[in-house]
Amino acid sequence: MKTTVVNSDRLATAAREVKTGSDAMSRDLGALKAAATGGGEPWGGDEQGQLFGRVYAEVRQHALDTYDSHVGLLTFAATNLTTWADEVRETEETLTRQFDRSGSGLSR
Repeated sequence: MKTTVVNSDRLATAAREVKTGSDAMSRDLGALKAAATGGGEPWGGDEQGQLFGRVYAEVRQHALDTYDSHVGLLTFAATNLTTWADEVRETEETLTRQFDRSGSGLSR
């Protein structure tokens, strides 16, 4: 049977890296939103322009919402990796203390 080892330091490092990526993606998404929505509605006021504008706005919003959800998922992952690392570390420390206490009365 293969033993699984969970390294709390590696989990914590991974959490920080995922959070850094999430923060960067959030900043980049803010810039993308500004660029995608800052140009006004250059497609014109005629029927074809209005039709294009409605479709474009829907697709643009769907894309931005999708990217927003990806940022949220990365943030969620970073938070949960941090929690997992903390729980592993606490468990290791508790077990070490208990083990040390259990052997404290033994003679050598």
